Amino acid sequence: LIATDRKGVRRLIELGYPPDTLLPFHQFSHDPRLHFCPDEDADTPMIRDYDVVFMGRDVSTRRPYLEALRQWGQRTGKRVYIETEYPRGREADIYCRSKIAWRMSQRDELPMGVYEAAACGALAVLQHDALSEIVAAHAPIPTYDATTMEGMTAFLESWLDNPPALAKWVDRQRTWVVQETPAAHLGWLCRQIATRRERGAHALAD
Repeated sequence: LIATDRKGVRRLIELGYPPDTLLPFHQFSHDPRLHFCPDEDADTPMIRDYDVVFMGRDVSTRRPYLEALRQWGQRTGKRVYIETEYPRGREADIYCRSKIAWRMSQRDELPMGVYEAAACGALAVLQHDALSEIVAAHAPIPTYDATTMEGMTAFLESWLDNPPALAKWVDRQRTWVVQETPAAHLGWLCRQIATRRERGAHALAD
């Protein structure tokens, strides 16, 4: 058996691997020890002082969008924060201060930052291209049109201008993501392997 992401499964099938030897595996998740939403105390409410953040690698395909986010923030006064090099754990601190976590999938998969941001109470968003993976993961993730910068920033503004809707989706994401831990993913993988082996044993017996 080979366990890989859904794109990897599709590619291996194209190369001639039998589908029954492949397992689509959600390889990313979050670390519950780092990524969680601090309890909100009525006397000291949690302050989310960033409107939109990006925490991730600086790759060429993202750069025009990151620059558009910077300019949008400067033009509108929105609080945009972008960091591409940081020690492990810093992303949790930033996500806990953020309203929206902008992400752009590089392989049409769910990036690790989606899980991390959702666990910290920031609304994770992805481009439309990742919709098939979002559906496969049963993930409540809003998507934006990445074909125009104007459409992307208008999408972000629509969420920031509607705090009740944003809060509702943040709660939906947190309900989903608490089940998406490394242990849960590995448990699923072990159950799938056991099921495949059992089927193989029955086939041999027949």
